[in-house]
Amino acid sequence: MIADAASAPLCLYDIPYRTGVAMTLETLLALAAHPNIAAIKDCGGDAAKTWALIADGRLQVLAGEDAQTFPSVAQGAVGAIAASAHLHANQFAQVIGCLRQGRLHEARTAWRGLPEHIGRMFAEPNPACIKAALAAQGLIHNELRAPMMVATTPAAPEGLRSAATRP
Repeated sequence: MIADAASAPLCLYDIPYRTGVAMTLETLLALAAHPNIAAIKDCGGDAAKTWALIADGRLQVLAGEDAQTFPSVAQGAVGAIAASAHLHANQFAQVIGCLRQGRLHEARTAWRGLPEHIGRMFAEPNPACIKAALAAQGLIHNELRAPMMVATTPAAPEGLRSAATRP
């Protein structure tokens, strides 16, 4: 009903650890048949389901787990919805661009350091660490709505350095 009423194409969110519901492949393929459902943020954690959605081709698959960006795009996902890309956005874009163009070595080089960055940005519940890092740059105020809490450790300068330039 939502897809029928929407004025723009929809992106499904499959995030079972937040919703308590895992969308089955059969459900997702049935939804893919709707002309107003265009994409999926894939946080399901099921590599076989991800591959099946990519192979089906009706939905644009977007990695929803930041650490799954590289393998998902390497398999044919079109991109990612990645919270940690608020920092190092150009580097994430470079990884995705290189993978989509088949430049694997360059993609690996650009990816170097990003897993460590992603780990730091999710050391506490999202979006606390990301907001703290953006606030440390003076881009936003470090505040969250209840019941979320600000990060217990301030964003370290290390978290703001480009992962590609680390020793």
